Amino acid sequence: MSLSQIVYFLFIFYWTGSALAFKDFPLDITDFCLEIQSQKLNFHRPRAGQILKEGLKLTLIPGKLVHLEEHEIEPIPAEIVKIGSAQQSQVLRNLIFSVDPPVELTHSPEAAKIQTRYQQINRRLSKLKSDLSFIVFASTVEQCIARVGEVRFDLESYLNLLSERTSLHWIEQMREAVTVEKILTKLVPRLKLKWDVIHVTDLMALHRALRSPDIGNVVLIAHGLSEGKMVDSWMSEYPLGVFTDLSASLQSLTFFACHGDRIAQTYQLEKNLASLPFNGAVRKLFVSRGTSIPGMGEGVTRGAAELVPIRSFNAFMRKVDRNLAKSAVEKQGLFNQESPPFNCTVILNGFVVTIGTFGLNLNGHFVGTIRKNLNDNEHSAETAFDFPCSYVDRKLNILTLHGISLIETSRIQSSQFQVNVRALGKAPKMTRLTHYFRDDHGYQSSKFEFLSN
Repeated sequence: MSLSQIVYFLFIFYWTGSALAFKDFPLDITDFCLEIQSQKLNFHRPRAGQILKEGLKLTLIPGKLVHLEEHEIEPIPAEIVKIGSAQQSQVLRNLIFSVDPPVELTHSPEAAKIQTRYQQINRRLSKLKSDLSFIVFASTVEQCIARVGEVRFDLESYLNLLSERTSLHWIEQMREAVTVEKILTKLVPRLKLKWDVIHVTDLMALHRALRSPDIGNVVLIAHGLSEGKMVDSWMSEYPLGVFTDLSASLQSLTFFACHGDRIAQTYQLEKNLASLPFNGAVRKLFVSRGTSIPGMGEGVTRGAAELVPIRSFNAFMRKVDRNLAKSAVEKQGLFNQESPPFNCTVILNGFVVTIGTFGLNLNGHFVGTIRKNLNDNEHSAETAFDFPCSYVDRKLNILTLHGISLIETSRIQSSQFQVNVRALGKAPKMTRLTHYFRDDHGYQSSKFEFLSN
């Protein structure tokens, strides 16, 4: 196989490997062939030495593929409360959030059947990819169209299979989780600081940890998209407001994911770490910076332009741990106070999720998620979210509810639901309620506006 064929094989693999790349793809064969030729023009062949170099790094020294970027931030000081007795000192926790799929999926009664179906899909895709390779190697649009007819390639069937495989993402997560578990089992006992591992990157669990009054350092092993968004274990996008409320005890945030620099920009991490009160002098932000995949430009598929292999986490985490150990104070005699009281509540009545996950945000702050309960036929008819009253503005407030699932369109049973807000024992006046619907008339999102009392 020649170098050009190897490179085009990489092109085919990454460009066709995810249904996300085809999210808005035209089903017309002529448009399909035009798009292929266009992608090939933007696909630059790397030198053979470059491919060999990166391949050897991945195999022999994966730690060299990922670099650590450190940001030191001077936040505003917290209002300190002095504790006189050393026995009352606060012991700070350090957490690593891993990438395991939710146990609700892996231990469900249908898990074995789903894994069998996943294997069937892969076998069918393998045959279709062979046909697609033949089509992609066409020199012109006309030849491409002719080859589509020759092999009787069914684009719609191919896209449907890709979409179905993507919906079973947790099968791949399980395999990745096994690798992570092996790394963490050997790594964590050898680190200088004491770290606890949370085996799921769930939005609600992370949000609670970031607000906890005894949290010290948080490390996220996450899936990063090329536009700077992150994805949790349920394949739901992290809303922008997740990092707008941080505990005054939080010393550092670390992100091991593709496109770490863009994640920092998208979620305004430096701004949030600087503007929120802190009990110490300097907070730290660590992000991974991976290696660009040879020959792969932007826009080919989401998250595929940067390589951050999970095997690189060992070396990456050791650097983070050594850095933090130099200045870390595991026991603090000074701290702010307990978490702000949750005296405000949002109650959803009749909001029954049938597919996916929905996120709830108030004035840019993340409040919670609601998803289909896999253990029941339906989600509870009433769901309540407590949140700090500091989220409520003195004047106009905007509460948004929208689907955040990346791999499927989030749906609810009926848009005839009610939203009630309780702030300090009172019910604010709702001034406007707007529902938004998709082209197929299915529910998409809601926007609630209310005035505080």
